[in-house]
Amino acid sequence: MRVSLVGVSCVGTTTIGRILADRRGWPFFDLDDQIERHFGLSIERLQARFLTSYDYRKDCAVVLERIAAANPDCVIACRPAACETPSSGSSGACPS
Repeated sequence: MRVSLVGVSCVGTTTIGRILADRRGWPFFDLDDQIERHFGLSIERLQARFLTSYDYRKDCAVVLERIAAANPDCVIACRPAACETPSSGSSGACPS
């Protein structure tokens, strides 16, 4: 089972996610950290690189899909925008 914790910055998704993952014995992923590692740039620089938020989400969805495919049991902390499907703008991209 994958658990996604969604929240804006500074609301505790990373802290709660780490605690939950530790208690379950699962890996924890902070999506922002994983995106920065994947692209080798800060989130701010990445967002500035793309003309639209759609393009940003589309490229970052690759990172989320990679995490989900490799980890059937894990906890993922992400921003609300990460859970919008790039093709439709609707909610639902975060794995459950």
